[in-house]
Amino acid sequence: MKLIKLLLKLIADYFFKRKVNPINGKLEKAFYDRIKKRSALKKEIEAHVSLKLKSHEKSKYIPASLRREILDTVYHKYGKEMKEVGLYLKPNLEYNV
Repeated sequence: MKLIKLLLKLIADYFFKRKVNPINGKLEKAFYDRIKKRSALKKEIEAHVSLKLKSHEKSKYIPASLRREILDTVYHKYGKEMKEVGLYLKPNLEYNV
């Protein structure tokens, strides 16, 4: 009886793994693609802030009015892409993933 249960379990595991592996592969690929898009978007946003607004994003002191302007321009220009990859910019110009 134990041998039959063991064989049934092995057979079920074999067929279940064959079904799940392609799904896991697709999910893993989508996950890594999203991470790549997110990092590319971060670099693009940082370049935009440093070139167009003449302020580096990681500087120690940015006036509140300029911070607000940076937030508005970033969300205006990159809002859809940011929602797509799950990237948010806090009011103190830190990323929230």
